[in-house]
Amino acid sequence: MNTDAICFGFDLKVHIGGFVFKKYEKAFEKLFMSDNDFIYGDSFTIKDNAIEHIGNNVTIGFNDMDFGETGAGSVEICLRCDRKNSFQIISTGDNKPISNMIEVETTPEYKTLCFDLDNKIKGKNTVSLVFLPGCDIDIESICFIKSI
Repeated sequence: MNTDAICFGFDLKVHIGGFVFKKYEKAFEKLFMSDNDFIYGDSFTIKDNAIEHIGNNVTIGFNDMDFGETGAGSVEICLRCDRKNSFQIISTGDNKPISNMIEVETTPEYKTLCFDLDNKIKGKNTVSLVFLPGCDIDIESICFIKSI
């Protein structure tokens, strides 16, 4: 998506006014897994917006995440899995790396679950989801929730 330009084309004379531009805050937007900035690991399948059958040692990352001074204290993840899974959300950037462990119970259908982060994420970061041995999970999207 090109966010650097805006163009209009008209065949007739028009007057345009009242524009308001809002800065896109990637860190707090719903991010589909298929829109990741990098992915690598042993086992995964990209399907539509989701990444499915995420397995052992897979890392999915998102660059240019600015959580500001307020930061994120929780995260919503749309996922499904047939058994308990664990993975880490690791943020690296302005500050020392911050790790949050996420443990998911069996969720046979896609469902959005909210998880509190033990360690708030602040500042400019790259955020990586790192899947632990034994994982088999499908994730459609992730959305960090701004702290109050």
